[in-house]
Amino acid sequence: MKNFSTLFLLVCLVFCSFVPAFSADEFTYEDGKVDLVCPDGWKHTITEESLTMSSPDGAVQFVFELLEADDLVAGIEQAHKEINAAVGETTFGEPVEEKINGMDALTFTGTCPAKGLEIILSIIDTPADNALCVYYFAAKAAEETHAAGIAEVINGIRPAVVEAAGDEETDADADAGDEEEGDVE
Repeated sequence: MKNFSTLFLLVCLVFCSFVPAFSADEFTYEDGKVDLVCPDGWKHTITEESLTMSSPDGAVQFVFELLEADDLVAGIEQAHKEINAAVGETTFGEPVEEKINGMDALTFTGTCPAKGLEIILSIIDTPADNALCVYYFAAKAAEETHAAGIAEVINGIRPAVVEAAGDEETDADADAGDEEEGDVE
């Protein structure tokens, strides 16, 4: 089951590289120096703590937040507790080291049998040298239905593009643009 979910997400990632993103919302998670993409038609919510994306029917959800722990092990334990509190008791397999668009990541794949959910927790080492937690929740049937959107989200998690020196905004311009463009801090 774990291998199937990982394989499924990798196939989605490859598929997405051939599918253009039309009208997708793009965000920069400034504290992590990571760009994120929310597919067209998907919903997103930004708070001070996180960015949440969900498929139009709510059957697939991603949550992005910076790990609030000095110790990676403590952070992973905290993430597991938060998942259990949010969806119920979950079971996770052994972590897999991987790269997500060039960034090192540690990924746990699991399930919540009581709710029939596939759950993935990825801890990504960001260009800002902190850890971005990416939580993924989906009903098994929804993974196939929303494969293109899932792949677009995963493909959109990438190091933030650094603007050239001549293209930089002033701090005041950047602050004003953050609110208008929905940047996550």
